[in-house]
Amino acid sequence: MSENNHPQSDGTPGPSQWGPPQPRQLPEPAGVPHGLPVSDSSVSSAPAGAARLQYPTSGSTPVPARDQAAMAWQYAPYLPAERDLPTRPTHYHGFWRTEKWRWWRVLLAAAVTLAGFFGTGFAFGLFGYAIDFARTGKIDGPGTGLTAGLFLGNNLALASLIPIALLVSLVFRQPMRWMSSVTGRFRWRWFGACLAWCLPFWIVLATLTSLVGEKGELAMHKDTVFMIFAVLLTTPLQCVGEEFLCRGIVNRGVASFFPQTTRLLQVLSAIAGGAVSSVVFMLLHNAGDVWLNVNYFLFASIGCYLGWVTGGLEASSAMHIINNLTAMATLPFTDFSGMFNREAGSSSPAILLIDLTPVVLAAIVLTWRAHRKKITNVSAPGAAGPTAPPAPAQPIQPPAPYGQPGWTTGPQQGPSQEYPPQGYWGPRQFLGRPGMVPGSTGWGSA
Repeated sequence: MSENNHPQSDGTPGPSQWGPPQPRQLPEPAGVPHGLPVSDSSVSSAPAGAARLQYPTSGSTPVPARDQAAMAWQYAPYLPAERDLPTRPTHYHGFWRTEKWRWWRVLLAAAVTLAGFFGTGFAFGLFGYAIDFARTGKIDGPGTGLTAGLFLGNNLALASLIPIALLVSLVFRQPMRWMSSVTGRFRWRWFGACLAWCLPFWIVLATLTSLVGEKGELAMHKDTVFMIFAVLLTTPLQCVGEEFLCRGIVNRGVASFFPQTTRLLQVLSAIAGGAVSSVVFMLLHNAGDVWLNVNYFLFASIGCYLGWVTGGLEASSAMHIINNLTAMATLPFTDFSGMFNREAGSSSPAILLIDLTPVVLAAIVLTWRAHRKKITNVSAPGAAGPTAPPAPAQPIQPPAPYGQPGWTTGPQQGPSQEYPPQGYWGPRQFLGRPGMVPGSTGWGSA
């Protein structure tokens, strides 16, 4: 085949007349995707850490308009607000004590918790009165005893401590998911296992109590169906809410005043946090009887111990749920108006033996299961560094124009930047690929 030495129909030279690439004077591209300028003065306006493409300047090879989409600014992935997580292995109670800890954050967390709890308590109290009025057509004044509506309102107010606790974790610049455990999530499988291991102890307790204790009269009444649903649907949430408040917010807040740098400080912070949070749990039940208060304090202390051993709130929440559900199993069939009667003399030292025996046995079994299953109880999520560091700024050479003088007859080599760049941890994004056909934007699947 003879060599074509004649100019082509569009006036460009034929192949034999093509020579080496010559610089051409062209203005900068008329438009850039995303409305970003390409002049040198615009470089300073790019975000810190942004990787950008190099646009041609005067005297360089022109770039067709169809390739400008492939030459837009390439930003690093969105980086969330700086997180403040432990950089050394830390137990659950000490998770808020980090290198950037500040004492005023504890006071702010306390203010947010109190404001949120009193606000939701007032709202759900009105909601309870509204339910009673809708069901009976009247509202019983204070001092007349617990009603079905107030029982539901009380449970919902305590359940609201769950989202309040999750929001409080943001005060310490930690994602909400780290409030549940040191693994950054609520471990549902471990939680289910804890429920299964705790249940037999309270079944035995309920059986012995029904055989030995006083036999109350059980009967259906106007609140029975309502109370069955209220107990089953809201009591578990009420228990978890108390765990997030006492074993979560209060325990962590007090323990955060102790650096977690040595084993001794970790133990001391656990004792301090556990003691204060157990007192708060005791006061939350508003009991006037000394033996009831001792019972509540010891129950809460064992819950803090489980948080230390298992690294989260799942075990103590499971034990709390089983305890309350079995205690309320007959509630819908009895007169529960005096349920909150906890004045002095309403209990005796025997309650410590009756109520705490299954608690201690369950704690021993859960400790054994946690060691057997190697449940994570310490972690250092902040030691791994940021989850998505900005991509390094590396220039990418644009492809040469298609069908212009100076091209060879073979396929042209496109950008050769490594994809993804070394050390880049973010979402996949186009940065150019080797072997692109000239004129192609390269926006295919990679």
